[in-house]
Amino acid sequence: MGIENLDNGSLKKIHIVPHSHHDYAWVHERQWHYWRYIQVFHSVLDWLRDNPQTTWMIDNVVHSLLPFIENCPERVEELKEYVRQGRIEVASGGYSLARPSYVGEESFVRNMVEGTRFFKDFFGVEKVNMFNNLDTSSGQSNLPQILKLGGFDYYRFQRPENNLDKRGIPRTFYWQGLDGSKVLVARGFGGGFLWMNYTNQDFEKEWPAIREAFYNEELAARRIDGLCPTDLEILPYGCDDSVPPNNWFDKPVRFLEFIDEWNRREKIQFEFSTSGRFFEETEKQDVPTYAGPLDENELTYNLPVKGNDSFWYMRGKLDKLLVRLENVASIAAMMGYEYPEDEILELWYQLFEITGHAIEWVYVQDADELKEIVVNAMTRAQMMTREALANIAYCVRYERGLTNVVVNPQCFDREEVVELKIPGPFGLQGFTVVDAFGETLPYQVVNKQDHFKTLEQYKRVDFTALYVTVKMRVPAFGYNAVKLVANGEPNPQAEVEKSYVTLKTQDIPCLEEDVVIDNGVLCATFSKGRLKSLRDNRKRRTAKAKRGKSLVNLRFVETPQNTGWMPSLKTVSETSMKITSWKVLANGPVMWKYRIGGTVGSAEAALDVIVKKDSPALEFELLLDHRPTKDGYFLVDFDCDLGCNTFSDVYYGIEKRDAEHTIDVGGESYIEGQIYGRNFTAFDCGRIPVALVAGDCSVYYIHNFKEGKMSLVLSRVMLFEYSNEEWFLNVPESFRMYGRHRFAFSLFLAPNAEAYGAIQQYTKRYHHPLMVTYKNNATPEEGDPQHNWFARCHKENLVQTAFYQENGEFCARFFETAGVETAAKWSFSMPLAAVESTDFYGNALESDCKLSGTGKTVTMTVRPFQIVTLRFRLK
Repeated sequence: MGIENLDNGSLKKIHIVPHSHHDYAWVHERQWHYWRYIQVFHSVLDWLRDNPQTTWMIDNVVHSLLPFIENCPERVEELKEYVRQGRIEVASGGYSLARPSYVGEESFVRNMVEGTRFFKDFFGVEKVNMFNNLDTSSGQSNLPQILKLGGFDYYRFQRPENNLDKRGIPRTFYWQGLDGSKVLVARGFGGGFLWMNYTNQDFEKEWPAIREAFYNEELAARRIDGLCPTDLEILPYGCDDSVPPNNWFDKPVRFLEFIDEWNRREKIQFEFSTSGRFFEETEKQDVPTYAGPLDENELTYNLPVKGNDSFWYMRGKLDKLLVRLENVASIAAMMGYEYPEDEILELWYQLFEITGHAIEWVYVQDADELKEIVVNAMTRAQMMTREALANIAYCVRYERGLTNVVVNPQCFDREEVVELKIPGPFGLQGFTVVDAFGETLPYQVVNKQDHFKTLEQYKRVDFTALYVTVKMRVPAFGYNAVKLVANGEPNPQAEVEKSYVTLKTQDIPCLEEDVVIDNGVLCATFSKGRLKSLRDNRKRRTAKAKRGKSLVNLRFVETPQNTGWMPSLKTVSETSMKITSWKVLANGPVMWKYRIGGTVGSAEAALDVIVKKDSPALEFELLLDHRPTKDGYFLVDFDCDLGCNTFSDVYYGIEKRDAEHTIDVGGESYIEGQIYGRNFTAFDCGRIPVALVAGDCSVYYIHNFKEGKMSLVLSRVMLFEYSNEEWFLNVPESFRMYGRHRFAFSLFLAPNAEAYGAIQQYTKRYHHPLMVTYKNNATPEEGDPQHNWFARCHKENLVQTAFYQENGEFCARFFETAGVETAAKWSFSMPLAAVESTDFYGNALESDCKLSGTGKTVTMTVRPFQIVTLRFRLK
């Protein structure tokens, strides 16, 4: 649509939605922003008072609204009155405006829920109907269902704007999610009326030029032929930290006069409005429906600074800690302990402090303050988890020799390798390890203590403490106890030494010959530090390294020296890991560990490959000791088959990825083959279906479909000394990725193609391992059983994401992973008083959720990819 077609009838009304986009701290220190937001709200209230036709929008809590509420109580009632009148629209972006792909799935939901609850409680509004997601990526194809469960019918987002235009995605459409849920979407740039080169002109003499300037600045990039199905347009007024009635650069403009003049002269009419009014009018028109992913690539310029001191790392770690704490505290609550609901909620709020989409870019001083908050939250979460574990162990019936209780925080039975710490205050002699089911557990010593053998009282014992790995089963959402049974004979020193290999690497020679590790399910062959082949014993298939190299490779990609905050990620050079050593650190039969040492780029690297008995996964732990000299990014490569299908997980679902359709438009995505996955990407390696699972890495993967290679991006490095933007010199040191950093990831061999339930369950096991605590007290015989379970989901394709307590009721959240309708069945060890399927706020939903006559079994039909929250009370 060109300027000459402004009057052709395709556009009749423009809804102007004034707002001010508030990053926590972007190109200024936090205190500047703090004062700025107070100024913004004062100016807004004055503007609304003096101009009764105007409106405004608020979209998050913590970034800007709280400073005004806390410091300007004298005007809070005035603010609330404009909300009651409908002149200030409350459009939730969550408690903190978060990128949908950058936080954990539960972090995103809780942030959205708590933000909406705050708005409803504070302003007294019954419904917050629009979710505003400006300046962040659009999200994934189960987001419509998430929004509907959050109470939203409308969705507004911006990125990737140019990419979606080129793909032909409408500017306004109904987005149908994986489960069939729909939300009405209006996408587009979050800023409007920025420069206003047309507002302060002579309207009488220069109107044709003014008209054309307005079109070129505001509409040319928005009203694209074929992408605008309605005769309505939504046009924001404002952008980062905007103050009405000025433009983006605080220049006073004749904005209101321009609007009046336009409406007097033109057929297309402006109206000060809200996004809600725009959507209500849009619903009356013929709007197309789109189903599928909107963004398979994510935004390259957000490629994360992912060292261990970055906010990215702390966000991911704290999310997992809080989900784990809730699970363990729920088990303890079922055993009679009080659930610490208020304390846990406070920790979620502390996590929200760093979920803001621009948090990575805050200044050093602000970063230090935020890190203090988050480190405190992580520490508190870990302490509360240990306390809950100790409470569980305290209740377990005591028996002589009982040393450990192992807790399973997931609602499916698990049989896995776990490490036990076995101290012996009077020394350890011969024993066997037995669990509460009466099974003898073969154990492998991974560490030992015998430091006091020179003392008289220890001369007749072998060790004062042992650290052993055992393979054991633990019931769903429950526990299993472990005890030592004396066998009458001392543990022969030689037998211990056979399974224990000292971690002092200088004692271990390099291995010139091949090393073969066979754990029963898989067989990995190494040669001089290179993974030459990987065999799936179940399928009798073997993946061999291409061109005789290695199935796994660590790389550093150098990029041009950064001159601005948005770096170029074009490749200058590539450096693969130079292997200098290879060592066996543990040699079975329960767990094997193989260490590969060397250099990559300007970093010393130690890559541990961990294999556990009967596990279908290779686990990797990488230590990088980095002395940065160049801009670039680290990544790890795995071989993949040419032409194989690729799938990635998203919040509560799966999306197919098509790396060949990566579109480089306007700097949004410009690494060929770039895709993203919330926790994993699945593909084929030597015709073996595998999933590359990120433990604490980024969401970015690169699929080199020409050479057959799947890469997981670990971290970006930016030196920033060369930046021509002075503010960028104040960002935290984490951008350099200086020092020692740890990364964890794994390669999971799926039981069959498209076994997404198995992959999702493995991901949960990987992120939420079995937890070990000591049994320190001699609880009498009438204590709880030595093994027990509390909640069990009976379908592999139904995966639990959360289990917590709210307002005295338990909530269990899970979702369907395979895209098939499922007859779901949940069992509980104790009878329930009542159960219902609810939205995220606890409001009952229509469903066939039924409770059995015994009160211990819940059944319901689950749609493909449906997210279910069960809310129940114990009898």
